[in-house]
Amino acid sequence: MKKAHGVVALIDILGVSSLNIDDCEKIISIKTNIIETVKEDEFVKFFTSTSSNGCQYYQFGDSILLCCECTAVSAYAQLSGMALLLKRIILNGIENEVLIRGALSYGEYIEDISEHSVTVIGPAVADVAAWYEEAQWAGAIATPKAGLLVTQNKFYYKEIV
Repeated sequence: MKKAHGVVALIDILGVSSLNIDDCEKIISIKTNIIETVKEDEFVKFFTSTSSNGCQYYQFGDSILLCCECTAVSAYAQLSGMALLLKRIILNGIENEVLIRGALSYGEYIEDISEHSVTVIGPAVADVAAWYEEAQWAGAIATPKAGLLVTQNKFYYKEIV
């Protein structure tokens, strides 16, 4: 079990609940293709290399949970990087004829990974889970907690200039 602090995003493919079993099989293939294609993207490789533990992808159903561990100092940069990563995932989904929605947040979480199970839980996961379905459109939103981080950094950078 590992306590972590970082940027968390939760995305899902829209419309899966109304699909038949054959179409669901196609969705699994498309979702796997999206993740593999995005992982090969040069920006994504750079972004995940800046995270203290890389970017972890956890899949369940038609959803993907992404966790990128970071320090408080690098949180704003990691949040910005995650936003660009989500953009690439959403565009790749469109290229594969599926619509994706989601949300991103920032905070603490716990990863418990064993041979037979994976559990990711904590305030950051709860925050992103509470908000990702709020978007009734394709795209990704920042939770209020992530928005606060952006606002704090906006004022910080204004003071420096």
